Amino acid sequence: MITVPEQLVALGKAQVEATLKFAAAAADGAEKLADLQIKGVKSAFEDGIKNAKALTSVKDFSELSGWTGAHFQPGLDKATAYARGFYEATTATQ
Repeated sequence: MITVPEQLVALGKAQVEATLKFAAAAADGAEKLADLQIKGVKSAFEDGIKNAKALTSVKDFSELSGWTGAHFQPGLDKATAYARGFYEATTATQ
């Protein structure tokens, strides 16, 4: 016959194991999100510097419209990739 203290010990062990599993999954997800954030900030900073330098080379208004067209789509693509990576990391953590 199983006694109550043995059942409580088994339940306690199961709860600790579940908590540790949850903590490991949360830490892994946080690590992925932090890595994504660092890469995103670094990329945005580098792109900002590159775009600022390119903007200083614009001589007149007609060149400005061409510059914005050439730099808008890559930025949008990077933002979409960042959002996709964020979504994948959060759904994997769930």
